[in-house]
Order: sequence, then structure tokens, then C-alpha cells
Amino acid sequence: MRGGTVSRFLAKGDFNGDGKLDVLLDGRNASAKPVLVVFLGSGTGGFGVPIVTTIAGVNKAQIALAGDLNGDGIQDAVATGTDTVTGVTEFGVMLADGTGKFKTPVFTRASVAALMTLGDYTGDGKMLCSSSRVTTWPRRSKSMAKI
Repeated sequence: MRGGTVSRFLAKGDFNGDGKLDVLLDGRNASAKPVLVVFLGSGTGGFGVPIVTTIAGVNKAQIALAGDLNGDGIQDAVATGTDTVTGVTEFGVMLADGTGKFKTPVFTRASVAALMTLGDYTGDGKMLCSSSRVTTWPRRSKSMAKI
């Protein structure tokens, strides 16, 4: 990733559907825009060149977690940030496109606690994103709400 920085390791998983272990990190590009960086695994212990996806639509974007949110067998990502116009906190899902990149996130206004998890909380085989505290817009709080 020429001219950018990688902030932290986020997750390992199969981000392109080839059955090989890949690595996902978040960071900033040379223009200081938030990005997701995937290093595709070679299957022999090495990794390919970084595949970079810019996180558009919010300021101060951060990646909260990764998991298969739409049941296609490929790991997706959940991002948080603030609306570029109103400054309201939002979270959004970035679905993987199967190449190591992610689709444009779909954001929802909600103040989310730092602790977020993914799991099949209802036993139906579908992943749900959960937080210890969610405040939706306008201000309605729920404990362990499905988001």
C-alpha cells in the first residue's frame, strides 16, 4: 500500500472464496482516507499484493469486526463512523465482492458501544451483529439489540 498506513490487524478468513486463509487490516491511504486492506493467502504460507478498498460515506471510519453476514461463505466487514453532513454516529455493513474488495457500505444512524459481536443468536443459521448498547436515531436505547 504505497503512501498509506496500516493501523491494525482485524481478522483472518477467506475474503475471496478460494478456500485459502487471507488477512484483513484497516488503515489510511495516501490521502488519509480510511481503507480496508486484504492480503490474499497463497496457500503456501505467503501473501499476495494488498487489495485496498476505500471506506466511503462517513468520516472517522473504523472497522469494528468481520464475519459472513450474508451467508455466501465469504467474510464481510462492519464499519463505524460519523455522517459527513450531520456528524451523527453511524455503523454499516461492507459486503465482500469475492475478489478481496468490499462493496460500498450501507450505513444506519446509531450510536454503537465499543463492544460489538457477530453470532447466530436466534439459531436460524444467520449471522447477526450485536452490541452491548445501541442508541438508534432518534435516541432510543436497547440492550443487546439486533442490528
